[in-house]
Parts: sequence; structure tokens; C-alpha cells
Amino acid sequence: MGGPFSGVHCLQFAYSMVGNSIGKLNILHVLHGLEQDVWSRKGEQRGSEWQTGNVTVYGNNFYVSFST
Repeated sequence: MGGPFSGVHCLQFAYSMVGNSIGKLNILHVLHGLEQDVWSRKGEQRGSEWQTGNVTVYGNNFYVSFST
């Protein structure tokens, strides 16, 4: 049996969204078959350098998607 923080993960990542054809970057959590955005960015982000992001996710039912 896990403790109260069992399955909790802090997802830390770097992303770069530069250019005029940038779409959307999502981190989605799937619970009972339903997808929920827990973090997203859309379109070009200011600056040409890498940005950092973090989000808390629960369990292993999450994934990253990118769309144009």
C-alpha cells in the first residue's frame, strides 16, 4: 500500500516554441478514460531560448502531445 504521495510526480521539462508555424504543446492527464489538460502553451513563445516548465501529475496516466 502506498503513502499519501504515492504516484505523485513532479514533471520538469524544457521546451522551445519559436517560429510562425508553432502549434500547441499539451501535457494531458487521463482519468477514467477522459483527457484533461494540466499544462499547455499555444503559438510562438517570446524569446529564442529554451523555456522551462513543471507540472504535478498523479500516477502514470499522462502524456505529451503537440499539434500544429
